[in-house]
Amino acid sequence: MEFSKLSDMELALLGHDTYAKRHWSAEDVRTLRECWDEYQRRGEDIIALFHPAYSDVLTFHEIDSGEVGEDQLQMYERTGAEIAPDYREVIRKLLGVLIPALDQCQPSERRMLD
Repeated sequence: MEFSKLSDMELALLGHDTYAKRHWSAEDVRTLRECWDEYQRRGEDIIALFHPAYSDVLTFHEIDSGEVGEDQLQMYERTGAEIAPDYREVIRKLLGVLIPALDQCQPSERRMLD
């Protein structure tokens, strides 16, 4: 799929609908990464017009990129930050993709991932 050819509305819906899935596949993770990249290319106008959809993809990106890690998340949880459950959910969904992929790796491949 060429994300650059999607309209702003199509991009927003794709990012939001993918983020909202109960469980993610590896393809869903790639889609969210591509949505993030495309949001960055398009700039502030799309962010302002489609803020809820952008916010979903931003939450994914902050966890996926390591910008928000476990220590920071635990601090958010202790202080009752509203975003904490969303971050925890992203981690759960990403682990749902990562763990089955690791189970399929050969032992020599797993060592490279450690």
